[in-house]
Amino acid sequence: MSVTRRGDSPPASFHQRKGSHNVTLNIDYGLCAGCGACAEVYPTLFEIRDDKAWIIDYTKFRFEEHKDLPTICPYRAITIE
Repeated sequence: MSVTRRGDSPPASFHQRKGSHNVTLNIDYGLCAGCGACAEVYPTLFEIRDDKAWIIDYTKFRFEEHKDLPTICPYRAITIE
């Protein structure tokens, strides 16, 4: 498990292993408008800080349970790769 951070900015991605594959949860802060849709649907994973989405608890992310995350964001700022 690893988290990418840039200075004081929120974490940009979270990596998790799914079987023999790595799964990465990404937030593109150029696209994120801070609308809060992700935090409304998954309040244990996201919150809004400084008008951007933050991943608040990486340990709660489970690919099988959260694979619909990219469809929740109307700005397509969240991706799972």
